[in-house]
Amino acid sequence: PLFRSEILGDLLAKFGGLLHSFHATVQGALLPQLTNGRMAVRKRAIIALSHLVHSSSAQLFSELVDHLLETLTRQESQRSTVRTYIQCVASISRAAGHRMGKYLENVFPHVVKYCSEEEDDELREHCLHALEAFVSRCPKEVTPYIPKVTRSKRNEL
Repeated sequence: PLFRSEILGDLLAKFGGLLHSFHATVQGALLPQLTNGRMAVRKRAIIALSHLVHSSSAQLFSELVDHLLETLTRQESQRSTVRTYIQCVASISRAAGHRMGKYLENVFPHVVKYCSEEEDDELREHCLHALEAFVSRCPKEVTPYIPKVTRSKRNEL
């Protein structure tokens, strides 16, 4: 799985637009890798998905975000899975840019919720990276949420 994800990531980075007919299959192969027991496999899958969103269709991008949201809304999700999915949200937000703005209304509350987890510094760090990606890539769409983020971060300090 590690090398497959890495090879898919390289192919998507170089030839993503030319592989359009395979995007759905590639996404379907990468999504289960996000729950793999090995962190290296999960990271390679995140990188490959980030390359995929550069040239994926709006429908495929929507399916990806819906899949991520579905897992983030489940209460029984393991901490490592939540960390991976938040990290994936940050990565695809950086890669997809303004396309993520359409989904901020649904994604943002989950990121903020997990950002206040007191016992998990790594999760909080991933959340902060996601918030940074939202602000830098979707400034118009994230503007209404800025006061909430500022307030919550000020309370933590």
